[in-house]
Amino acid sequence: MTHDQFQVGMRIKQKLDEGDGPQWFYGHVKEVHPDRIVIKWPDIDEPIAHYQDEWDSIKVGNPGVE
Repeated sequence: MTHDQFQVGMRIKQKLDEGDGPQWFYGHVKEVHPDRIVIKWPDIDEPIAHYQDEWDSIKVGNPGVE
């Protein structure tokens, strides 16, 4: 995704290669800043900042959207 596509409250997903192969992880955008996007992942207590080098690996998390 690009910076202008992120919106507070939107559901997103990110594919990570862990253990048994790639898996999708879902979260919600909490904050949008000029240099970072803050995402709350359900399995992590605190929201995590993601910077520009990670944005292309984040996708819209709605069902049926690739």
